[in-house]
Amino acid sequence: MADTQIPSLNIACRLMVGTLALHVGQICRDVLILDSDVDLPPCPAKLIVQVDGKCKVYGIFLPHGVSKGVEATPFY
Repeated sequence: MADTQIPSLNIACRLMVGTLALHVGQICRDVLILDSDVDLPPCPAKLIVQVDGKCKVYGIFLPHGVSKGVEATPFY
């Protein structure tokens, strides 16, 4: 069996709500999972995705805000 090499990527995701920066542990199509346990009201935010030094910023909206103890946070 031949060795299969998997490319290594340096990926970082952050959620910016105003001046508050939160680390995103996982992101799917319309939900994200934050590493922080915070409460935030429904609000606009910025999702910052950095892959191998290249950065993209997406304007998103958190229709239910963020709630402590709730694992997945929906966004659009």
